[in-house]
Amino acid sequence: MRRMPSFTLDPVVRALAPIAKRLPSRGDHVVVKTVLSLLSLEWIVSGYQPQVVIIERNELNVVASWLALDIPMGELESPAVLEVFARPLGMPEPDPLAPKYERVAWCVGMLTRVVREAVSRHPEWYFVSHAQLCADPMGVFGPLFAAVGLQWTDHVRKHIAASDTMGTSFETRRVRAELAEAWRSRLSIDEERGIRSVLEWFPVGP
Repeated sequence: MRRMPSFTLDPVVRALAPIAKRLPSRGDHVVVKTVLSLLSLEWIVSGYQPQVVIIERNELNVVASWLALDIPMGELESPAVLEVFARPLGMPEPDPLAPKYERVAWCVGMLTRVVREAVSRHPEWYFVSHAQLCADPMGVFGPLFAAVGLQWTDHVRKHIAASDTMGTSFETRRVRAELAEAWRSRLSIDEERGIRSVLEWFPVGP
């Protein structure tokens, strides 16, 4: 099993473990969202046995968001990540001299490929697309809630409906009709062309 590099994982685990133990119980279900643990998903599952739901977003939208929010690439281009994740899957190495949008595209493409590989090894995980959720949130969330044992209530439906409004940055409100191709208003023609050329290196299947 591939693991997140210890120099990245170990300090995080040591810092969070005592905090997690002191947290009060939150009932029968605890829902945790993470976009920072993609390289350690299988490690988390092996240690804590959660039900896993993977929500995959259009890569152009992900790159556009990273650029807009100035999300750092951190250690994603490091030799350790290349050795543990990229090279075993035959991925090309990133170009440190490439424009930032192409370097971000490499990071996003690499993460998407790694997660897809993990999904292929775990048929028990649930996999849905962000585009599906935007197109029909009630129709997708309802069966998904039932599958993972969560209650599908009027309160949940009202919360989803109320979230369909303007929001920015790290807020969780968005006009869902605008999300599927939000990248079109965020990326220039040159950026789109360069990003697509990099993402072509990371075929992820259907």
